[in-house]
Amino acid sequence: KNYRISINNVEIYMINKIYDDFPIEMVKPFLVSPSDNRDMFSAKMSLPHNDLYAAIKRQHIFKNPFDAPSVVFEIKDNAVYLKNAHQSVEEQLEVMYTYLDNVKVSVSTEIIMEVLRNMEDNITLYLGAQAICLEDNQGFYIISAMED
Repeated sequence: KNYRISINNVEIYMINKIYDDFPIEMVKPFLVSPSDNRDMFSAKMSLPHNDLYAAIKRQHIFKNPFDAPSVVFEIKDNAVYLKNAHQSVEEQLEVMYTYLDNVKVSVSTEIIMEVLRNMEDNITLYLGAQAICLEDNQGFYIISAMED
């Protein structure tokens, strides 16, 4: 049920069949290293894998039954916050950051938890209005944002 495309020696795995809806020209910006893609990702920070995973699990526990299954990353006042979709519970993430611009992005809880299960050690987290990127020493994952 997974879909895969390959371009410029990079393989892209998709959890849903978006290829028909989004031709490769629309996917190409995601192939650029997140460090070199400041247009897409306006915020970058480093944090321990276990801390991020535990925070997302806590937010998922406190979600409202009527909420979409999503977590919200928000940068405000030079700090990073993680919230549930209803934004009834928030916690500040302890991060060592490189740069932070105000941004707010929602992503699927299930997808980000699945990605984190495949990652280890410290993670570099990139946030942008259209997507987030999680990077470790093995590579990077890009998760598209959910619409509000």
